[in-house]
Amino acid sequence: MPQTVSPHPTHQGIVDLLTQTAMNAGCHNALRCRETLEEAMEKKQPLVAAILEGQLAEEEIFFQKLAETVGLPYAGEG
Repeated sequence: MPQTVSPHPTHQGIVDLLTQTAMNAGCHNALRCRETLEEAMEKKQPLVAAILEGQLAEEEIFFQKLAETVGLPYAGEG
């Protein structure tokens, strides 16, 4: 069941959402994920890129889980 996502999520809400999505996509270290996201936010860098470039989750699975979480269809690659 998709979560209800506010149209105006808070800083902490975004970190929580992306951390949970990464965990659902196979990330095994929630603390490292949170730290990576916090650092990216401080540097004003793209958050999803920080997760993927940090190899915290596999890209395809991450985007699939993110779509499920926010209630959007996922078409996949191709």
